[in-house]
Amino acid sequence: MREKIGRILRTDFMSLLSHTKNYLASHLFYVFLNLLSIPVFSRLYSTEEYGILSVYQSYSVILAIFLSLNVYRSVTRYYFEDRGDFDEFMGTLLILCFSIYGIGLLIFYLTLPLTGEVIGLGRILPLLFTFSGVNFIAEGIYSQILKAKKLSALYSKLRITNNTMTILISIVAVYLLKDDRYYGQIVTTIVIGMGFSLYYYSQLRNVISFRIRGDHVRYILKYSLPLLPFTLSTIVLNRFDQIIIQGILGPSEVGVYAMGYNIGNLILMVTTSVETSLVPEFYRLEKEKRFDQLDKLVRRSMKIVLMGCTALIFGTRDVFQILVDQKFSRGVDIVLPVVVANVFMGIFLMHRIYLDYHKYNGKLSFISISAGVINIVSNLILIPSMGILGAAYSTLISFIYLALASKIALLITSDIPVFRMAPFLADLVIFLGTLVLFFTFKMDQLGFTPSGLFYRAILYVVFVVVLFGNEIYPVLRGYLSK
Repeated sequence: MREKIGRILRTDFMSLLSHTKNYLASHLFYVFLNLLSIPVFSRLYSTEEYGILSVYQSYSVILAIFLSLNVYRSVTRYYFEDRGDFDEFMGTLLILCFSIYGIGLLIFYLTLPLTGEVIGLGRILPLLFTFSGVNFIAEGIYSQILKAKKLSALYSKLRITNNTMTILISIVAVYLLKDDRYYGQIVTTIVIGMGFSLYYYSQLRNVISFRIRGDHVRYILKYSLPLLPFTLSTIVLNRFDQIIIQGILGPSEVGVYAMGYNIGNLILMVTTSVETSLVPEFYRLEKEKRFDQLDKLVRRSMKIVLMGCTALIFGTRDVFQILVDQKFSRGVDIVLPVVVANVFMGIFLMHRIYLDYHKYNGKLSFISISAGVINIVSNLILIPSMGILGAAYSTLISFIYLALASKIALLITSDIPVFRMAPFLADLVIFLGTLVLFFTFKMDQLGFTPSGLFYRAILYVVFVVVLFGNEIYPVLRGYLSK
């Protein structure tokens, strides 16, 4: 029996790794392109221009979610309902989503004389939010379908193609502009995004039945509206610090902060890839009530996240030294707290899968709203005294709260079997202990040298062996006993 469970668990984990590999491939390629573009963009952009670009990107995402009331987020959940009427559901969703979005845009335009002053991006950039929002929603809908159907390879190809075209053409556009160079990247992203949005629709048109069904409208609103505060609060946690920095310190400091934050946030590619791959396996194992296998699979998922976080921290100064222009160099101090914060974000994302599966959207919203409030308050307190570093530590504080609050929510919800925290806490201690050794022996100061690379490689290998020790040992014992 134990051998059978072991085979099943290995199959589940290999499936998880296979899809994680595909999702991670697209993210890694995007990271690779970004790393190649950093020396170009960091020299073409002034810190102020890069700051304005980052603030625009933050507002465009926030407005897309808010003006659409988040209704497009219900695709994955309804797909797994398996009711046999997904085509009619999709038709209802598209009609409802873009009707709400159109009304929201009209209100936004009518209030633009006021909101434009609050946003602080002039009059032209807010008008571009319209197109950015449409592309954001279209990609969100199509990617949910691909992920639910486990079409990770197709998802990866589309992402790689989109990102390659966007970054390469953006470099040319930014280079050709002499002033306000951020327009080059913004407009390029919009135009290419519109092309992909048309492709998404062409692929879905045969599985969409355009009609409004009241039961589908009720399902969409019942599922999505309670998640609206959660989704917006999540964006606040990841983006609002830049808006506050702009208001207190100015766009130039936003640019320095955004450079460090974006590099630190590269670990999110690992976290989201693992989470995306885990969701279908999670739903299957939950339905089959195979909780022991699920418990082990979740822990292994978090180990992958810890491996990625450690690798990024080990290479942070190399990235800045080799790729980033000197005017952004202060951003290096932002990376460590942001990466550690994403460890706790990974824990929260695991908890969120449980809560989302059992439709505890109200609890998710309460947790995220309170985390958003904590983030805003801590930013307002720490940024004036600590500068941009205060924003990074505000992110860490709020993400720790997310992990703790979501765990408490699961514990008090007795009908949800959840993964045990004690084994993961041991993994977290190994991770933090490795960082202590890394900084105690000042390995971050060794630079991109043979000795620096050697010592970091040794420490990283030891970290991975200790992290997976309880799984490596049985494999080695079985091999040696043959």
